[in-house]
Amino acid sequence: MSGAETAHALRATSDALIADLDELIRLEREKRILRFDDPRLEEMSERIEDLAARVLTSTALEQELSEDARAEAAAGAPNAPPQTIDQTPPRELHTILEEWRAAERRAAQAAPRSSEAARAALEVQRLRTEYRRARQRAQQDAQAPDGGSPSGTSEGS
Repeated sequence: MSGAETAHALRATSDALIADLDELIRLEREKRILRFDDPRLEEMSERIEDLAARVLTSTALEQELSEDARAEAAAGAPNAPPQTIDQTPPRELHTILEEWRAAERRAAQAAPRSSEAARAALEVQRLRTEYRRARQRAQQDAQAPDGGSPSGTSEGS
């Protein structure tokens, strides 16, 4: 993986992790106010458990990517990521979408319950989150503070 690919993978993984943690906090707070006889209590606990497992897997991936990026930077490799995770811009929507489709194909072709299927499913989730966030960013960028496009023109939406 090149330095740019590592940086983008770290950015996407970090974005997905933040989104999952935000959702985990939201669900846990909502669960805390449910009565013990509420039938939603078990359902919410299951959703929280699934989300927590995904967070754990994402942190392991982020650790691996961080190690790669640090090693490249420490070695002064010419393709080492030049900036922080926060400074790494999100990838183009079409690039994310192409990878998302490829990951879904890998997930569909993998043997059920195999490690390949689990990795592909995690990749699908990560790319779905990356795409959603990149799309939201693109929509926000299209709505400049002056109400026009980012270039300052007054294009309609």
